[in-house]
Amino acid sequence: MYRAIAAALLLSACSLKTIALGSVADALSSTGTSFSSDDDPELVADAIPFALKTMESIIPELPNHWQIRLSACSGFTQYGYAFVVVPAKSSGTLAAERVGATRGKKLLTRARQYCIAALEIRHPGFAAALADKDRFNDKSKMVASFDKEDIAALYWLSASTALAVAANKEQIDMLAEMPTVDVLIHRALALEPDWDKGTLWEFMVSFDGGRSEAMGGSAKRAREAFDRANKLNGGTRASPYVSLAENVSVDEQNKKEFVELLNKALAVDLDKDPTSRLGNILAQRRAAKLLTQVDDLILGDDSP
Repeated sequence: MYRAIAAALLLSACSLKTIALGSVADALSSTGTSFSSDDDPELVADAIPFALKTMESIIPELPNHWQIRLSACSGFTQYGYAFVVVPAKSSGTLAAERVGATRGKKLLTRARQYCIAALEIRHPGFAAALADKDRFNDKSKMVASFDKEDIAALYWLSASTALAVAANKEQIDMLAEMPTVDVLIHRALALEPDWDKGTLWEFMVSFDGGRSEAMGGSAKRAREAFDRANKLNGGTRASPYVSLAENVSVDEQNKKEFVELLNKALAVDLDKDPTSRLGNILAQRRAAKLLTQVDDLILGDDSP
């Protein structure tokens, strides 16, 4: 009898622990808005690692909580790119850029694994399908089964993978993943093209604009994505301007357009969309930096 009571108490304690951890996980999964509306990037940069490590300490205890894995994926993606890769690019030294690119790729790869884990919970067998490139890139039934609740995971998996490839192009081990990104992001677009004020189209600006035509890219499609993103966000986001400038204007050596786009990014009102404030501040910092590099990036006095 006493053993039965002890066992019941133990089970009750385990259940309470799971409930408590689940509550913490739910809270951590919803911290994105408070970060995205902040106007102090350095404060956010200092705070994010603690939040991410807290998530990682809870994740093993909650094997079925896909939302916290998705939050870890988005958190590591944003931190790895915005606060590791981009500052390294702006460092001015090749050695620092390489160190940042290597570390950034590790963080982005970690992000990617959490997104895969989140989707595996929602769609058992997804990880195996993803690993089977021939099956997955043939638009498997697994992708067709995704619904609107999967869009965020599809987006962050696409972003973390593409950014990991872009972060360190000298390491070509992940280039084979790019066709997979194409499948994932187009499934998200098919489900809800207007999702999150055009965020999917913002991704397409850099995804299509940052690849050569031989690799499946297209400057024309990037420009079309840029127009759709701006229409959906009402011109309240600076990042599409920076993406088009970096990925298309530089490639086409179009100095006039490059400068115009970056100045438009700098002109975006930070208060028009408070939920995009942090992203806009970071994009504007990038725009300002790129303007100082215009003569290094684009040769000649003008371009067609």
